[in-house]
Amino acid sequence: MNVLDVQNIYKAFGGLQATNNVSLTVAKGEIVAVIGPNGAGKSTIFNQISGYFAPDEGKILFEGRNIIGLPPQEIVRLGIGRSFQRSNIFPRLTTFENVQTAVLSYENKALHFFRPTRSYNEVNARVQEILEAIGLQDSASQLAGKLSLGDQKRLEIGLALSMRPKMMLLDEPTAGMSPEETVATVQLVEHLAHQYGMSLLFTEHDMSVVFGISQRIYVLHQGQIIAEGKPQDISKNPEVQRVYLGDDVPHQP
Repeated sequence: MNVLDVQNIYKAFGGLQATNNVSLTVAKGEIVAVIGPNGAGKSTIFNQISGYFAPDEGKILFEGRNIIGLPPQEIVRLGIGRSFQRSNIFPRLTTFENVQTAVLSYENKALHFFRPTRSYNEVNARVQEILEAIGLQDSASQLAGKLSLGDQKRLEIGLALSMRPKMMLLDEPTAGMSPEETVATVQLVEHLAHQYGMSLLFTEHDMSVVFGISQRIYVLHQGQIIAEGKPQDISKNPEVQRVYLGDDVPHQP
């Protein structure tokens, strides 16, 4: 069963056709990548799925429901989490407070002046669970803005987990990371997908990441899908090599 079904979406900004008849699917528990050159339309697709832009035409179905026209916060509550190219965290709050704020928001709870934070036992237990899942339990009291880039990305993923997503949209999850941080982040993302039974749709420029964890890959060029298939098929596709990959293709069996 497909958790996400994008059907023939078009989006233009003035005279620029950002997405042109784009269709893609993500099955329950599947890890799918969207790759392509800068300006191909990858982030525009994510913005349409998550409600920041409405397509000019087409449908976006999540668990069979057309979500076009819904505000981003409602789409999040339906089960679509998202991380961005630039970390979207609260740098002046601690790691714990970041996740706690997200959990409180999801649970429709608020901190009251006369009620100590520690009294929210269920909320704090959920926060601790998430911190352990993303490997930041030892950094709970550290200011988020002082975390390394890799740990800030982990925290952002933790904020998305606070919303109990059924599918995660990850926009360049390893951008700017060192090779060591990249490996650790990829391992984390793959582990979380299996641990929570989530579907993943992600964009990424690091082809070792793409070909290492993807089950299927869509290739986008000038707003259009030019290829779709398993990693081994994409790596051998001459059109994909011509417009994007070139010789930068990890070995596929």
